[in-house]
Amino acid sequence: MKLIKRMVFDGISPAKTTSSTAALAPFSVLLRFESFLVAALHSVRNFISKPDNHVFISAPPTLSKIDHIPLIKASTPIAEAGNSHFSGQSVLCVGGQILLYPAYRQIIEDAGGQFLSFHGGADMSIIDLHKLLQDTDMIICPIDCIRHEAYFVIKRYCEHFSKPCVMLDRSRITTFYNGIRMLKNFQ
Repeated sequence: MKLIKRMVFDGISPAKTTSSTAALAPFSVLLRFESFLVAALHSVRNFISKPDNHVFISAPPTLSKIDHIPLIKASTPIAEAGNSHFSGQSVLCVGGQILLYPAYRQIIEDAGGQFLSFHGGADMSIIDLHKLLQDTDMIICPIDCIRHEAYFVIKRYCEHFSKPCVMLDRSRITTFYNGIRMLKNFQ
């Protein structure tokens, strides 16, 4: 620590002190840094404002189906989709209460989809989750009952590959049904 202090104070000459700034002498390094920062921000603003310098700025990437992952609640108002069936598409449920999986399966199969699940038990690993993510068409994820690692894998995967995904705030059947209705809107 002493070496760092010595390098900072020896490398930067102290500001001129007068009677009014004598109390601020130890902070002269910060005053010089502030003026440097202001000058740097002005030069960046001037660089951006010139039309010739926009050659290096690329257009933002286009997103295919969704640009964010919505958080669905039981009370979330969701308009009915024009297409009420999944027509054979698979829906992966990651997390949630295993006791509710039969009801989840029934909701998805009633909509014409195929139910896949990942609960993260002792018999399943994150490698299995990666395989399921590649094989599925849509993801639904109750976030109140999920391993942290699985949550972040899903979030990154869906954002990177623009795969339709919804997060549910609770593992309730009504919330799951709202999540399925939202997934139908992404078709």
